[in-house]
Amino acid sequence: LSACPNYAIWDDHDFGPNDADRSYILGDQSREVFDMFWANPSSGIPQLGEWGGITTAFTLGDVDVFMLDNRTFRINHNVLTGNPQVLGEDQINWLVAALKSSRAPFKLVCMGGQMVSDCAIYENMAQFGAERDGILRRIKAEDIHGVVFLTGDRHGSELSQVEFSREHAALDFTCSPLTSGAYDNSAEPNSFRVEDTSVGQRNFGTLQITGPRKERVMTIRCHDASGKNLWERSYPASDL
Repeated sequence: LSACPNYAIWDDHDFGPNDADRSYILGDQSREVFDMFWANPSSGIPQLGEWGGITTAFTLGDVDVFMLDNRTFRINHNVLTGNPQVLGEDQINWLVAALKSSRAPFKLVCMGGQMVSDCAIYENMAQFGAERDGILRRIKAEDIHGVVFLTGDRHGSELSQVEFSREHAALDFTCSPLTSGAYDNSAEPNSFRVEDTSVGQRNFGTLQITGPRKERVMTIRCHDASGKNLWERSYPASDL
C-alpha cells in the first residue's frame, strides 16, 4: 500500500454475505470499514443521496477511471414484484454523463460483475438485461469512445468485445481469481468473447498504455500466478 497507488471497489464478499444486495442490514458498517482501509479519492457521489455507496472516479495520466458500486443499490434478479437492478438509474445517469464529458482516450469502468458477456448466469449483468442493454445502448447513442470495462467475480478470465460500428466498440476485461479457486468458463455461451482469451486458472491482468497523445494504444495482458504471459491483445484508441 505504501509502494504505489491502490484503488478499490467492492463486490458481494466485501459488502456482506454471498450475493449480497441492498437488503443487507449492515451495509452502512461495511462502507465504514471499506473507507477506513481503502484510500480512494472519494466515497459516494451526491447524486446518490445520503447513502451514496462507494462510487468514485480519478485520473491516471491521460486515462480516466470510473469506480462503480454494484451492491448498495442492487435488487436481486429473481424478484417477481419489482424491477431488478445492479447500479440503479441515478448511478447510471452519473456514469453516462461522466463518460460523455471525459476527453481521455481510454475510459476504464470498474465493477464487480461482467458487463458485456451475454451469458445470463450467476451474477452477470446479462441477468439484468434491461439495465445492461440500456447502458450499452446509451454508450452507442452518445458516441462515447474508448470504454473498457474492468470486471471480476467469475473465478476465471476472458476478454469480451461488443462492436457498435466499424470504428466504435467497447471491451470488457474480466480478470479473476488471484487467490481463490479457479473456474474454466470456456464452455459458457458468451458470444462476445474474444477468441483464445478464456483462462481457467489463477491469474492476474495488466494494462499498458503507450504511443503519442493522439495515437494511444492499450495492451491488455493476462498472466498466470507465476507471472508468465498467457495472452495479450492491443487496441488503438481509434478502434474503440
